[in-house]
Order: sequence, then C-alpha cells, then structure tokens
Amino acid sequence: MKIPVFDNIKFVDEEGYLTPGWSNILQELFQSLQADFSEEGLVIPSQTAADIAKLTDAPNWTVIGDTTNNALKIKIDDELRTIFSINGLIIPSLTATEIANMTDIQDWTLVGDTTNNLLKIRINGVWKSINTTP
Repeated sequence: MKIPVFDNIKFVDEEGYLTPGWSNILQELFQSLQADFSEEGLVIPSQTAADIAKLTDAPNWTVIGDTTNNALKIKIDDELRTIFSINGLIIPSLTATEIANMTDIQDWTLVGDTTNNLLKIRINGVWKSINTTP
C-alpha cells in the first residue's frame, strides 16, 4: 500500500473546510485503503517472481503473493519463504532439537519434525505428534 506523504500545509480554510492540498492527501489515502482492504479483509500485494526477486530492501515480515508460482511468500531472516502454494499449505520443517528449543510458540502451531519424520502440533504448551498413518 502506498500511503501519501504528509505535507505540512494548512488543514482547513477560514470557513472550516479542508484545503485543496489536504483534500487531495486524504483522497489518495482513502483510495489506497479501498484498494488494499475489502469486505473480505486485507488484499495482499502480488508481483511476478522476477519482480519479487528485485525486492532486496523489503523488510522482514513482508508478505507478498507470487503470481508466477501461485504462492504466498513471507520474508523471514532476509529470506523469502513460501508459506502457501496452489498445492497447499507449506508447513515449516525443523529438527527435533529445534522444535524442543521453541518455547515461546503459540498453541496450534504446526511443524514438520525432520529428525523423526513426524508432523507435530503444539497444544496446551506441549508438542504432540499427529498420526499420519492412513
């Protein structure tokens, strides 16, 4: 979302109406908000994979849609990671030691245990294995 730059100009005229400058600023802001928010929620910005590769200065926790690969990506530790694709949700994979060291994690977090080849979920502060046998 592009938020208009703040201008240090007069806000209202002598009759109490917005000045043309502030009217334009608010109009740009409202149009930007309307484009990025809908009745259904926030619209995540999307770009092609080639354009996403150029976003080297994007801050961590940037979320973007990859239109080339039909995937949702997030930047963590300066690396863009796919968290959801057209094939389904991508669950983070960690070693058993890494999972055991995750103490400040919310309940209902899913992770793949690469050491034991298990899917785990955190419930009531405890990691539990999910039976994936048919």
